[in-house]
Amino acid sequence: MFLDRIHRRIAELMDAGCIETGDVVPSTEEEILAWERKLGFRLPGAVRELYRWGRADLGSMFGGSDLVDGKEQMATDYRRAARQTLEDAGEDPGMLDANTLIVQMDYDGQFSFVRADRGDDPAVFTHNEQEPTFCSCERFTDYLALIVEQTADTERIECVRSVRDLDRLLASSHEVLQMWFAGGMQLDAVPDRVFDFQELRSLNFVGKGVRELSPRIGELAFLRRLDLARNSLSSLPLELAELDELEELDLADNRLATAIDTLLQLPALRYCCLAGNPLSADEAQKLHAQLPHVALVFS
Repeated sequence: MFLDRIHRRIAELMDAGCIETGDVVPSTEEEILAWERKLGFRLPGAVRELYRWGRADLGSMFGGSDLVDGKEQMATDYRRAARQTLEDAGEDPGMLDANTLIVQMDYDGQFSFVRADRGDDPAVFTHNEQEPTFCSCERFTDYLALIVEQTADTERIECVRSVRDLDRLLASSHEVLQMWFAGGMQLDAVPDRVFDFQELRSLNFVGKGVRELSPRIGELAFLRRLDLARNSLSSLPLELAELDELEELDLADNRLATAIDTLLQLPALRYCCLAGNPLSADEAQKLHAQLPHVALVFS
């Protein structure tokens, strides 16, 4: 459920010969329950689904990312080591409370964590030696999706932490094909500078407070994946329908009362998440009927 889009992307990359997942070993429900008893809380749904899919070392897919697998979690208290790292860095170790789950840790003082009391697809926070702890992804599933893309290494990816980063990227000679906006940044609109990257294939702008999507979105003619979940969009510009190559569109947790006029005009669309929007049952039924080839998610 939570990882459906990631599994689809993994399948695409496997077909292209970019990655392998043959060494993934599932966790059993009993193993996950034992881990939850040790932790003292139920794992967020997306985390649970990941470990239900793969336990041993999460395979070559995630093995190189220092993602902590379930077996390691049972053997080691990673929160203790992470608290010590924060204390040594002059940060408050109290931010890693009893609801914290360390999901990634390496040997150079970097770790990432989620909070089990922040929903089934919680934000991921990261600490490294260069800067104070920050929100690196607004959703755990985005964090995993980014790892998949970095593992495949098929397209240049840029993680944007501030609007100033866009000027730096435009001034460079590198072609940016995937752009991910890191957590924490809040903007009413997608910055106009983004639309100067007209070769973009993927844009992730999850949880940034966007209230209105610029008509300039139609200028990103090669866009295949667009993630706008957890914003405040109440309408979609007609120009969005100009994206003839758009295959995946995530509009979850916005304020959309209707989306049918735009979605019906996207010829390449094959996945769209509309969960958490005030769409009527009638509109959902019409979308299912008129877009039978699209995987639609409403809850």
